[in-house]
Amino acid sequence: MDLNWYRPALHRYFEEPVQHDAEQILQGDLSTLVSQPSGLSLDVLFAPADHGAHTNRAQSDFALVENLLKQAKESYDLIIVDSSAIFPTNRTMMDPVMLSREVEGVILVVAKGISRKPSVRRAQKTLEIAGANIAGILTNEPGESAAR
Repeated sequence: MDLNWYRPALHRYFEEPVQHDAEQILQGDLSTLVSQPSGLSLDVLFAPADHGAHTNRAQSDFALVENLLKQAKESYDLIIVDSSAIFPTNRTMMDPVMLSREVEGVILVVAKGISRKPSVRRAQKTLEIAGANIAGILTNEPGESAAR
């Protein structure tokens, strides 16, 4: 589930077009919204086509995202959610800290060579205070995904 509406990437990774707008996603039935990229036996919910048009994610939007997550938990054995960065906070995104409370585990992704230790510690502490179950930390190469 690509819930990183601030900077979505899953559709580019799978080289698939986004098909739904935010209203369709927030009001929809998950089974009608998922795509199966390139014939894989994998269902993916891509971010909305109009993700950049939203100026503020309302609390009511998050309640609808909770409904999508509930639908996913009823239909799938494994759900992976991609969310935006914790910092800097941006009101146009789905709040990753709030999302962390809705999932069984969180992998904290750290940009290798860019993220500073105090920022990583602050993100970890923020997630812990929110009650997130931090399952691990993963480093990535920020420039690597841009090459795709």
